[in-house]
Amino acid sequence: MTREELEMRTLVRESDVIDRTDGSELAKAFNHLWDKYVEQAPKMGHWIPVDDKNDAFDCSECIAMVARKTNYCPRCGAKMEDR
Repeated sequence: MTREELEMRTLVRESDVIDRTDGSELAKAFNHLWDKYVEQAPKMGHWIPVDDKNDAFDCSECIAMVARKTNYCPRCGAKMEDR
């Protein structure tokens, strides 16, 4: 676990007592770290068969078409889940 992931886990647990809209320095820091964490979160997607032959697939995130399934979309980088 990276340092940032540990900081986010701590902040998420503390978020119940932080009013994120009050404009305080703590709320601003929380919002900044939360936005940074969300930006860095990997995209998750799945392959959608184009036809019944299963010879082409579309990415559910960016609709890039590929000839074979891979673990990640070559266009947007989304990590593919099995469905």
